[in-house]
Amino acid sequence: MKLLFNSLYYRTAARLFLGVLIIEILLLGISWLWMGKPMVQHSAMDFAKLIQNAASTYQAMGLPERAAFRERLLQTHALILEPVANNSGSKPVGDAPQLPYFRNLEDALSRLAGQPVALLRQGDAYVVDFPGRDTILRFRFSHDRIGTEPGLALTVMAILALLLASLLAALFLAKRMTRPIELIAHRTEAPGNGDLPAPLPEEGPAELRDIARNFNQMTSQNRELLDNRATMLAGISHDLRAPITRARMALELARDNMDESLALRIERALLQMEALIAQYLDFSADGIKEGTSPLNVPTLLRELAQTFKRSDIHFDVAEGIVYLPSRAFIRCAQNLLDNAVKHGVGAPVEVSFHKSAATWVLEIADRGPGIPDSQLDLVFQPFRRLDNARTQPGSGLGLSIVHEICRVQGWFVSLLPRPGGGLIARLSLPIAAQD
Repeated sequence: MKLLFNSLYYRTAARLFLGVLIIEILLLGISWLWMGKPMVQHSAMDFAKLIQNAASTYQAMGLPERAAFRERLLQTHALILEPVANNSGSKPVGDAPQLPYFRNLEDALSRLAGQPVALLRQGDAYVVDFPGRDTILRFRFSHDRIGTEPGLALTVMAILALLLASLLAALFLAKRMTRPIELIAHRTEAPGNGDLPAPLPEEGPAELRDIARNFNQMTSQNRELLDNRATMLAGISHDLRAPITRARMALELARDNMDESLALRIERALLQMEALIAQYLDFSADGIKEGTSPLNVPTLLRELAQTFKRSDIHFDVAEGIVYLPSRAFIRCAQNLLDNAVKHGVGAPVEVSFHKSAATWVLEIADRGPGIPDSQLDLVFQPFRRLDNARTQPGSGLGLSIVHEICRVQGWFVSLLPRPGGGLIARLSLPIAAQD
């Protein structure tokens, strides 16, 4: 959730919302001062004049007519009139209302009476003593007499409408503002198959057009660089393999006239050079995600093991035909098995292949010296070799090639300490990613 609100979209929306809200609060305040408050004051003054007129009319009437007038006042204006003698000392008890309408009504009554008049609330009713010539006239009216308080209701409705309008406007404007940036972020995500991202449309505000133009230029330069690298590597491969082939032919022609042990050493050196060239090309070539094809995993793993001429490579493979990217799987299995045999100090190697949930798992375990925990991730870097591996033949690219293949295919490779000593190389292949 914290990351969500740190996004440009929500931060822009929040700023717009606060800005619009502040402006609308100011507008609401101005509307209250110039419209709402005068309307409330006029309404309160009209009600105060009604009470004043009722008091004046009541005092001008004779005693026989007053009862009928009080009844008409109740029926017509929902006002209860109760005369109170000036010397009675009976004053109403209640709470002072806090709403603006009643404050304005109290002020209007005081101005019309020429002296302070208190308006009090008693439960759901209101009472006010309005002074007359010889009698204090007590008026009562219920809360329903005021109705639903239209001023307050209008204010609440206006506030809610303004809040909702502010939020919707902020979200709409933020979406319009951040949509080009979201498009750039989506287009510039690193593709999983190693391809360069497609060019961005150079449209929108000037700043976004500049970003898109610079990104397209950088992508074009990177694509040209990769093409030049592939051409250069192809040339190097041809230029190096041609003299190696001639050297092998010369070795075969001169083999009868030279020491056989020397001939074998030269042959192994030439084969190692060809293997190193192949590894360099595999590591440097562009990664292309491979589709699945049926693969007989038990047969394949045993054929790979036969190339090492070892009889102590044990298998625990129950699966038969499995649909996998064949070339990618073969290269990963071959490199991991080569690594286990090379650094396993002659101890048996255990190879297992099984299904775990929605993942195929290949594990190759050896009894070599293992790798310190601090360097488990470093060995996947190109040309990185540990001190105890520097005496072994190789270029330090085997695990790097496996790591690159896993990145392209969406697989996972990890090196784990083996209980009792040694190392477990685990290759996890999500099945869903291969369908």
